[in-house]
Amino acid sequence: MNESIVTLLIVTFILISLGAMITTIVLIKHHQKKKYQNIITDLERDKNLIVSASILSELKKIDSLINNEVIKDLYNDFLTRFNEIKDVELPKITDELIELENIFDQKLYKELEPKLAKIELEIYYIKNKARFLLNEIKDITFCALPRIILT
Repeated sequence: MNESIVTLLIVTFILISLGAMITTIVLIKHHQKKKYQNIITDLERDKNLIVSASILSELKKIDSLINNEVIKDLYNDFLTRFNEIKDVELPKITDELIELENIFDQKLYKELEPKLAKIELEIYYIKNKARFLLNEIKDITFCALPRIILT
């Protein structure tokens, strides 16, 4: 009788331990999946915020200020740089994010880490490029508007 109770306790302990390990593994996988999903969502949001409406509105201000060749050349330079960001670099980031989502869907988390880092760096680079462009445009509009109003 004693042996059967000990055997029953050992089997019960093994089953409870096994259940606890499986539950822990499932929770870790779920947490990992949710973490990567949040990172990908944040990257997509950051990418979409790069080309803001403020750059377009500032470009329109410069367009209305064109009264000489210097401002026209500046405007064309700004427009070219803006279109490069919008038409070349952002679609490249979009393609990389789609590839990242495919890797995520296949649960290849080890391949996901370096890709995430690369895309984060590229988004940061493009965001700074757009911010620098916006600051340059604002410098022109804030400097030129008072002179135009006064003349």
